Amino acid sequence: TLPSLTSNIDEKSFATKRIALYSRLNQAVGVIDSLSDAGRYNSDGTLLGDDTVAANAAMAFVLNKLSQGLKIESTCTYNNVQNCGLSTASNFYARKGGTKFTLPANFAAINTAFKFGNNKTTVPAAFTTKDGNSIIVYYNPDCLSGVGSGTSYKDMVCANFFCDLNGKKSPNMVGKDVGVGTILFSTGSEVVMPSPIDYEPQSAKQNDAITACVNNNMILPSRNELISMALNKSYLLKTTPTSSNHWSGTNVMKTEIENGQPVNKTYGWVVNFGNGTAMSKMVADDNNSLPFYCIYPLTNTK
Repeated sequence: TLPSLTSNIDEKSFATKRIALYSRLNQAVGVIDSLSDAGRYNSDGTLLGDDTVAANAAMAFVLNKLSQGLKIESTCTYNNVQNCGLSTASNFYARKGGTKFTLPANFAAINTAFKFGNNKTTVPAAFTTKDGNSIIVYYNPDCLSGVGSGTSYKDMVCANFFCDLNGKKSPNMVGKDVGVGTILFSTGSEVVMPSPIDYEPQSAKQNDAITACVNNNMILPSRNELISMALNKSYLLKTTPTSSNHWSGTNVMKTEIENGQPVNKTYGWVVNFGNGTAMSKMVADDNNSLPFYCIYPLTNTK
């Protein structure tokens, strides 16, 4: 029927726009030397106060960082996002399952369980692109490029964003005209935009999890996609797991000594959905049956 045909056309149009935005964002961050510290310093190099950073860092990130590689048409403060085709109204947006949510008011509010620490209450900034995308970005000026002592992969999150591909026009639903994504690593940055999940997780060893996803024309999320899913679990998942580790499809080889000889073993990255930490577990260990999600590749129109 005509309504169904129109819906299918919209789905393909939104999918095309998501892919184009994903590509442009990755190209944009690729030309920026470092994503951290936007809005943290005065012009003379002295540090700004925390309150000033919280109020202005996200806009500085858009104007001074993203604009290096992205054609930005207009910018809006959080209090005026409606001028950028977005809304802070209560329960304006919908998850894939239909339940409603409100855009978070600051970076830390995206997921309070992650406990990002000091100076993470930066208010978001919004902008529009030349091709009609409306984007609100949440910024962490302290993001890192690699894990060190006392840090974890959640500290690699430089920015998180919600994008509306057709402004405030309906359906305003994640997975359709609304996308959610994360920019990780201050240098060598990567943009990920995992698809929403409308089913309960299964449990298996990593190899079986990969097979289950492939059999459904889906993929096991990469470590970085899974970090984004954990951070945005309130917007991407049907239910919100609290603390369990979940398999990613990203592996690392480790050399271990057995009987005096070096042996290469495959470990898979897992991400804790409670606090955003990531660790590796041996793939061949029969005890490592863990929850997992499958997601659609970004090029899929579903």
